Amino acid sequence: MSGLTAPFDSAKNKISRVTFNSAVKPLLEFFGDRSASEIFDILNSYLRAASSCLTSKSSTNLLAKPVVFRAVMGLFPVITQRVQDKFSSKYTSSNFFTILEPIFSNLPAKKLLEPGTSWVALRDYFEARLKKKMSI
Repeated sequence: MSGLTAPFDSAKNKISRVTFNSAVKPLLEFFGDRSASEIFDILNSYLRAASSCLTSKSSTNLLAKPVVFRAVMGLFPVITQRVQDKFSSKYTSSNFFTILEPIFSNLPAKKLLEPGTSWVALRDYFEARLKKKMSI
């Protein structure tokens, strides 16, 4: 998120502090008694994997779009549960990428370039794609 956040006022192609806080704060309950350093490492790994998936769709930094950022962060609990189950709680960027990648493969770039105004609808769309691409 380095360079993608606006520390004080909102700025074009940057995530405001309000947007960042409203996306991350609800996730903190999932971390239990983990240290700030551990929380940072896990979230950083997740965001690097998400960014890698999004980069394949456009040269624009899609993670800097507030609706996309909120939707990706809203997807965190579902993705983390899958990483926990499949990779024995090894929260690395590559493990997150393995779970995230099917959501974004063959996803029309327009869905991310023009995501609409509802991050919840976009998150639900991502979840539906995840379920549809799941195989046993």
